[in-house]
Amino acid sequence: DIKSNLKEAIVEFLINMIRTVIGGVIYCALLACVYIPLYCIGFLLIKKTLLVQKLRLWTKIGRTQAKLGLVSRRSRVSDVSQSSTEEEIDFLTHRSLAYLHRMTLWTPGEIVNTFLRKQKVPLISDKQLAYVIMSTVFAHSVAWDKERAMFRLLLEGFEDLFLFQGFYWDARHVLVSPDGKKIIIQVDGGNEFHSDDERHKADYDLAKLHVQVCLSYFAPGLSHNHVHFVFPSAVCVLGKKLLNRKGALYKLLSPHFRFTERINYQALRVGKATNNKRSLDRLFFLWQSFPVTKEQFLEGVARKCKKHYMDKG
Repeated sequence: DIKSNLKEAIVEFLINMIRTVIGGVIYCALLACVYIPLYCIGFLLIKKTLLVQKLRLWTKIGRTQAKLGLVSRRSRVSDVSQSSTEEEIDFLTHRSLAYLHRMTLWTPGEIVNTFLRKQKVPLISDKQLAYVIMSTVFAHSVAWDKERAMFRLLLEGFEDLFLFQGFYWDARHVLVSPDGKKIIIQVDGGNEFHSDDERHKADYDLAKLHVQVCLSYFAPGLSHNHVHFVFPSAVCVLGKKLLNRKGALYKLLSPHFRFTERINYQALRVGKATNNKRSLDRLFFLWQSFPVTKEQFLEGVARKCKKHYMDKG
């Protein structure tokens, strides 16, 4: 038995070593042949676009002003419909290179992981999950459940999504005890799985994986829409138009809404990060990871913001 286990360990070690070497070779080849050239091209395009925007600002030919417009005809809320030339220049100068680095130099590593079947979501501990729910942005969606004497995270909005075939976001509620030592997960259909139930540990772990995946969309796609859109965009666009740029109020507000105009325009009007059409390009643009379309994302944002800003009064 000892010899057999040792032999299996050696074989597994050698297989992992071979995979690591193969992955390293593929990574270097992708960097050298594809992504470093793409980074250079992207860098030059950013500089070219920056020069064009500065010329527009200087000549006033093609110069644009920020505008607000309807996000959706169904849920009638307004957000940025056009970004100003000044905002484009600020964003290109101070933010675009950060995205370029992520889209090029980071992508080959993810491609290698996909090729080697290492693109897996590790299961976090109950302690980590309790911390994420109670001590990060998700705490804004947590309420005290008097009947259960536990904190409840309501994963609201997933029931309205139509996911691609083969994708499942089934977590609906997560209950956390005050000391963070017990977790109860409720899934679509009403079933509950308890962290302290050893008989159904495998089912609980599967439910926890659903929670992890749901949280990855809940934050950017559902829970913080009213924080990110509509009101901040209105303050940003109207503040730049109406406030004295040298005044105290503008100086206090401007660091908080800097880049808001351009980021919200990109998210709602361009939508490359959420435009997953299940087409071939999703295999090359790995930031298109959500199994929903741009239209679903847009309607979800509009619906959530309308509910928060209008329906609640």
